[in-house]
Amino acid sequence: MILKAQQDQINDRVDRLDKKMDDIAKCKDDEFRSNIKAFVRSEVEEVDKVRVDRGDETMERVIEMRFEDMREEDAERERRKDNILLFNVKESESAVPEVRKDYDTRIVREVLESGLEVRDIEFTNVVRLGVFNEEATNRKPRPVRIKVISKDHRSTIFRNAKKLRNFEGSPTYFKDVFIANDKTPQERERDKLARVELKRRQDNGESNLYLRRGRIVEGRGRPKGSSQNVNDHPLGRGRELVTRR
Repeated sequence: MILKAQQDQINDRVDRLDKKMDDIAKCKDDEFRSNIKAFVRSEVEEVDKVRVDRGDETMERVIEMRFEDMREEDAERERRKDNILLFNVKESESAVPEVRKDYDTRIVREVLESGLEVRDIEFTNVVRLGVFNEEATNRKPRPVRIKVISKDHRSTIFRNAKKLRNFEGSPTYFKDVFIANDKTPQERERDKLARVELKRRQDNGESNLYLRRGRIVEGRGRPKGSSQNVNDHPLGRGRELVTRR
């Protein structure tokens, strides 16, 4: 009887939270919207399990905070949606920030137009992520983040990403360049946990598993020669790189 009463309380709270889902109706990510109700329900059940006699107000507050976190992440996803990250793009060794910025803009355009064959592309906000160490030797190039103006160009970039792997021209290092979405810290943390779980399952003998959009999926895996827009890129390790010139 007590369990039923608790379940009724959970269902009542979930019903009230369902009405608040209208606040995110404008979200363009259908998968994100479809998963919110399941996420909130799991949060309610988890809070109810660990709650002792702290009152219903505590549960409501925790749920409200979780809901606000999701709204904030959604806003962050919207802010980053036009960004693209490029890894292993050669970096200038100049100590002058303006010189490095001009170099980055030129080399990124070369990667996009020559390596990915995306012509007449418009992009802004070219910036290296991480701290520039002037004294370091044989430093690894910092990731580059850009904002692509055209959605069509952005789609073409990811569609042509595999061309970098098969690039036959000069410079040859284009083969080592790969691209990725600019994910939120929460997305990168979820990807990190998903990779840990994937490894655990593979170590236990499961096969035909791979990551797709941060989820473990059963199937034949990623098609050979497909896009390099992978979930497990370096920024998926749960850390936020500092933006520096």
